[in-house]
Amino acid sequence: MSNKQVIIVYIISLLLLLANVIGDALYKLSIAGYWSDRIMFWLWFFGTFYIIIKYWKKLATKIYFGILIAGIILSILPMAIPFFAIALSTTGGGLHFKKQITPAYRLQIVGCNWKTIDGDCGE
Repeated sequence: MSNKQVIIVYIISLLLLLANVIGDALYKLSIAGYWSDRIMFWLWFFGTFYIIIKYWKKLATKIYFGILIAGIILSILPMAIPFFAIALSTTGGGLHFKKQITPAYRLQIVGCNWKTIDGDCGE
């Protein structure tokens, strides 16, 4: 792949991830499937490392890296709630399975996340 194609693929993955996060936060919409959100995040995460390493000599890459680091630090400051939200949602640690119908089907609570402090989840 050429350098321009790598950047275009990365920007598309970034925009898809942002659309997924905004859809989930504002409209309670998510991509279908258990692993789709996580796969999208990890592809963006490893793509970010690739972009930063490959294009480190460019000023825009250094600015982008600084914005990412500042975002991580600033998300940890207010009791680390946004940081834990990212960690729990990307690893699956925040999911709660309640019913296993058959080995092929399960019910999953999608509204229970880091925002439910008491763990009620609408039960």
